[in-house]
Amino acid sequence: FGAITNIETAGLKIVEIPSANTADFLKRLPEIISKKNGDAFMFFPGPNTTPSDLESRKRIVAQLVKEKMPAITHNMELGANEGILAGYGASRFDVGVDAAFMVHNILQGKPISSLPVAPSSKGLLLELNLKTARDMGLTIPQDILSRASKIYNE
Repeated sequence: FGAITNIETAGLKIVEIPSANTADFLKRLPEIISKKNGDAFMFFPGPNTTPSDLESRKRIVAQLVKEKMPAITHNMELGANEGILAGYGASRFDVGVDAAFMVHNILQGKPISSLPVAPSSKGLLLELNLKTARDMGLTIPQDILSRASKIYNE
């Protein structure tokens, strides 16, 4: 949201805690989402580590709230709408629509070199969950709230 482009300049340290799969992540949840690992959590669920059931996703959010650990994810489908404090990224649906358009152009014979390389046509989205913020005792500044694409209150 600002001009910070260097992690060291911002005084941040990133600690990577990989998990083998969803079962491993959920089994180690209290160990992974813990204040001993830092003050915030970046949740990068992938194809092998995304919990598919609602109960597991609720466990993750409950652990984040218990630790009062703000979390952000790029996965808009499993972000603020599920209770994660913030989601910032592109809608996978919108990216799919853009990809279909590109494939259509290629199949119509347009040279790949003539197709634009661009972010999602709908841009990046910022979604916030105010209930999660309240449960953690956080106040999200108005200038951040005003930039949100969507705000969840429950």
